[in-house]
Amino acid sequence: MANATRVISLLLVLLVTCGVGQAQHRWIGKDKHWYTDWLWWVGEGVIVTAFVLDGHSTALVRDRCPTCREVNPLVGPHPSNRAIITVSGIFFGIETGLHIGSWEACPDPSREYKSWYIACDSTIPAITAAFRIPAVVHNYHIASKFPSAQSISTTRLGQTHSTAAPLNSTFNSWSVKRKDNPFLLPKRFSGCDQTLPLCR
Repeated sequence: MANATRVISLLLVLLVTCGVGQAQHRWIGKDKHWYTDWLWWVGEGVIVTAFVLDGHSTALVRDRCPTCREVNPLVGPHPSNRAIITVSGIFFGIETGLHIGSWEACPDPSREYKSWYIACDSTIPAITAAFRIPAVVHNYHIASKFPSAQSISTTRLGQTHSTAAPLNSTFNSWSVKRKDNPFLLPKRFSGCDQTLPLCR
């Protein structure tokens, strides 16, 4: 996380200093705003998609693998939906603010040069995707190794076998600790007193 902060800070400083160096290309009577720029909205869509997929994959691993632990200290080892949504919302707000700042600090606000236009609108979304997407892929990879609660309840106990092993990567957002057999039915699914399709 510290490296991501350093990279973002460095890019924002570079954008601001480049804007000072090319002051002759400032406004030519055009009154534009970030919310009217279609490319800015494409970048914002990338940021939203990255955060939604990260939150979904985190909740999916939490539900499918009870022995897995989230390694992000801001949400805790077994995050609730509220914690996932709160932390994702805070970081989404920060990244959107940085995205707006990148657009405002662009050294070519009249959008004369296409390279600056694309760079200013895609810097923050590219950084977000570079740090979030590997964690999302890792989370979905872990979740795919564990059957869902519904598939466990519809198969007979003992027939569910897997050779799932944790994926070790620098982008791991979950760590798997094998203390017990995760393929046994949890207590909340055992018994026919609950609404299971097999019990009807």
